[in-house]
Amino acid sequence: MTFFKLVFILMLSFFCSFNSSAQDAESSQDYAEIVFLPNAPKAYKNISIRVYLNDKLAGVIKMSEVLKYKIYSKGRLTLTLVYSGGNMRAEGTIEIKENKKHYCVIVNPFKKQVNSLISEKDGKEIMGKYKYTNTIEEEEDITNPIGKLPSSFITKRAGSGTGFLLSDKGYIVTNFHVIDGAKSITVKGINGEYGSSFEASVVSLDEVNDLAILKINSTLINFPNPPYAIESSKAVKKGEEAFALGYPIKDLMGNELKVTNGIINAESGYKGSVSQFQFSAAVQPGNSGGPLINSDGNIIGIVSSKLNPNLAEAAGYAIKSDYLSFFMDQSKNIDYVPTENTMEGEDLPEQLEKISKFIYIIETK
Repeated sequence: MTFFKLVFILMLSFFCSFNSSAQDAESSQDYAEIVFLPNAPKAYKNISIRVYLNDKLAGVIKMSEVLKYKIYSKGRLTLTLVYSGGNMRAEGTIEIKENKKHYCVIVNPFKKQVNSLISEKDGKEIMGKYKYTNTIEEEEDITNPIGKLPSSFITKRAGSGTGFLLSDKGYIVTNFHVIDGAKSITVKGINGEYGSSFEASVVSLDEVNDLAILKINSTLINFPNPPYAIESSKAVKKGEEAFALGYPIKDLMGNELKVTNGIINAESGYKGSVSQFQFSAAVQPGNSGGPLINSDGNIIGIVSSKLNPNLAEAAGYAIKSDYLSFFMDQSKNIDYVPTENTMEGEDLPEQLEKISKFIYIIETK
């Protein structure tokens, strides 16, 4: 039997099974765990599988490895497996309801009958039988969740983020995850005034790329064009200076706009995402949705998340500006004309003095 024929059989034979384990963790934990168990003969142990949940990469394993994935999202998720070479794939759905361990088995196609309900006992039996060579452990990025977080989880983390003005039409950019699940959205800091709050509504959403466009619901504000431009992220190179602007942990650090500096570490982001940059400027909760600018004061990205410092220090991620531009072009209900940079030749302090009037606090309830 040829390699590609085997993979095709695997694709047709794929299905998942889930069963909650007993006392795997405290009942108060906020996450579940999915254990992906390839179940195939040793002869095919070098076939690699890319595991996607809701089209976001969860991990890459070989048929001889186990993937343990810590997940915070709940509900029904799409599951896609892409086999070696990328031209063979299998699709299915899974449903996460409880904060316990679930087992997903990639079935041996040569068995005529397979029990579709794999318990913890059966899962451990499979692990013992095939003696997997390695266990890969991955975790969902809660700042860019793959599905819907429980309302209690969102409530604990909701509060504030950052946004910035796009044009004199009053459109404001932030992250989707900043306003996701919010019953009300308010904006502070317009023209540098933090004592006034204005209600905002959602105009357009791009959940996949974690972007949202808001608009102030008041006709009393006249927005000038911001002094920066949205620069193409294609021009950004590894090693360039980058500055993150935003309102991190404002309850402790105050309402003044904060700036941190660093460089572009990589032209790809979390788990190799081509839609993001990795940068070294320090960011904290509250920075989400703020602009990442270059030395000319132009926006090259939208700050979205950072890696857990226990795993790596100074590893932040920003959505590339080209994805914002494409999003705006595709949003038919938005009257948007790109702005131009009016700060040519100015140094960073002068730039920040002008830019700060167009970077806002986004508060949600």
